Amino acid sequence: MMILADLESAIADEMDSIIVGGLIVLGIAVVWVSGTLKKVSITKQRERTKRELAAYVAEGSMSPEDAKAILSVGENEDVRELVLKRAADGWITPKKAEQMLAAMDKQSAASST
Repeated sequence: MMILADLESAIADEMDSIIVGGLIVLGIAVVWVSGTLKKVSITKQRERTKRELAAYVAEGSMSPEDAKAILSVGENEDVRELVLKRAADGWITPKKAEQMLAAMDKQSAASST
């Protein structure tokens, strides 16, 4: 009977490990799926905005320059945030991050003139 009790205890311990592992995998899967859905939603919304702006330009109620300006809002900020995050994480050197940000500022200034 002692061997049976030890066996039941060992099986119970293994089941606990399997359940915990399964919950961890499930949690990771949920986070991954929700992140993917968010990216899909953002992409879909951006495409819808592009189509709407193209329609406004086509009907003449908006100039192409105004539409381009609207579409470019926030792009540099997203990239700037990513560069700073990668520099903070050590993926790129602070000097390289500074060069990248300076190049972005230069490009932004050139395209706005």
